[in-house]
Amino acid sequence: MSKKLIALVIVLCVIFSWVFEVFAGRFLVAKISTWPMLNRLKILSPQAPIVITYRETIRVSDSGDAPQAAAQVKSKISLVVSAQSGSVLAEGAAVNLTSDGVFVTAASVFGKNLKDAYVLLNDGRSASIDSFAVDPATKLAFFKAKLDRVPTANLGASADLKPGEKILFVESSMQNYFAKTVSASVNSSQTDIAGQEFESDMPGRSFTTGVLEALVKGQAVVNGGGEVVGVWNGGAIISSDVLKQAINLYLQNPQKMVRPSFGFSYAAISENESRLGGMPQGLLVKSVVPGGQARGAGLAVGDIITEFNGQKISEMQQPEEVFQKYKPGDKIKLSVARGKQVISLTLTAAELK
Repeated sequence: MSKKLIALVIVLCVIFSWVFEVFAGRFLVAKISTWPMLNRLKILSPQAPIVITYRETIRVSDSGDAPQAAAQVKSKISLVVSAQSGSVLAEGAAVNLTSDGVFVTAASVFGKNLKDAYVLLNDGRSASIDSFAVDPATKLAFFKAKLDRVPTANLGASADLKPGEKILFVESSMQNYFAKTVSASVNSSQTDIAGQEFESDMPGRSFTTGVLEALVKGQAVVNGGGEVVGVWNGGAIISSDVLKQAINLYLQNPQKMVRPSFGFSYAAISENESRLGGMPQGLLVKSVVPGGQARGAGLAVGDIITEFNGQKISEMQQPEEVFQKYKPGDKIKLSVARGKQVISLTLTAAELK
């Protein structure tokens, strides 16, 4: 055999051995050595650790679904406008509630005269406002206009909003099919009670956000799915969970919305605060309205309400929702811790003005 032939055979053997090592030793053996039977018998054992990698492309957008959410809701919101002396002025935003022309906005949008007030839909249709009723608790106004086939907003669950979640403040434009937006993030959820003070006359709680300046009264608060989760009443966000209650109250009596009044504010004492602070769990009275029902019942700042009509209060309750079940004239028996004493008081609901 010639030297050239011997050299060629050696080179081919080296190449073949290298290819076999790569394919069989690093790929094939690594694969089949993971089979359960071979693992138990230890017939094959790979010479290097097995590394399985996955490659994934993730699109990160700071704006999230804001454009899509705005597009979904813009046809379901409107403007309240006034037309006087040849000029048309936008007075506030509104949210479409029913297909036959019921809307909600901030009560401060309206004066006493409805003669020159109109609702302008996003598609350009308009109608004069026939009547409105103000909710004394939320400071929202529900009004009626002679319109049909009105696109209606989907109301989401505001209690599901989480801190850091993106939301939009959306208002309809004077120009057809356009909307204006302001983006924001949720600072705290409406279920977060730590350090917050609540009103007994308010039907429920709301979430908070850092963007509140330069907002239009009646502006819709929208989540990433295009659902309305709140309405800006000019001073606070009224959550959609509270709005749903107000809608039911309005539909029961569109002429006048009646709410109970008790006249005090409180902070909820959590289980941890009760255990570590050595005080009973309940509602710590923070303020009492002079001449109000709470003052008349003998409730004082610093009292801790521990029971309503014999039912103990827990941190998971929303007492203001319990209060809203009563009507003016109804009585509630309270168990109150005052210092080392436990006393009983009777609180009579008045009508909220």
